Amino acid sequence: MHGYKPEELLGKNHLLLIHPDDRDSVSKVALKRIRGGVVPERYEIRRIRKDDKTNWCEMMATNVQYRGRPAIMGNIIEITERRLSEEAKKTSEEQLRNLTAYLQKMAEIQRTNIAREIHDELGQALTILKMDISCQNIRRRQYN
Repeated sequence: MHGYKPEELLGKNHLLLIHPDDRDSVSKVALKRIRGGVVPERYEIRRIRKDDKTNWCEMMATNVQYRGRPAIMGNIIEITERRLSEEAKKTSEEQLRNLTAYLQKMAEIQRTNIAREIHDELGQALTILKMDISCQNIRRRQYN
């Protein structure tokens, strides 16, 4: 997963494989776990490969006794593709929200424009009708 041979890691600090931005929080969780504090059994962190690429990993750990001393035993699952999929999904959902908001705004503008057109055309038609009636009344008065 990390590109190292087991013998390359013997005697090395486990934080070597943790992304620098996550080292402090991982150290705090590990120390708290060793001291018997309550910490999450699962958490996600970034880990560094030998080729300097970053992988997302899900860590699962529990306290154990090793040679009479407290230790932490854990499993690591590489979840980079899952994280990338989740981020793509979030981006897609945000784009969909933005598109929906845009479409709602455009629909409201269209409704306003249609209402304005109806109002203007109806106003013009009523004005013409009023003028016609007024002209007819004037003609009637002239002939009567």
